[in-house]
Amino acid sequence: MAKKKGGKKMATQIAATPILKGKDAQNLLNSLNDRATEKSKANGKKLVNFFKAMEKGK
Repeated sequence: MAKKKGGKKMATQIAATPILKGKDAQNLLNSLNDRATEKSKANGKKLVNFFKAMEKGK
């Protein structure tokens, strides 16, 4: 959460991004080629709809 100081919002520190090498890097690149299944797409849509319904219920 941003803190106020003198009417301006202060940025929060961002954690360092790890650098992957070797087998870990190759595993990540291979995982990017995987396609979502129909079941996982449907589950994702259900989650989106669930949270949209929660927002409307406020």
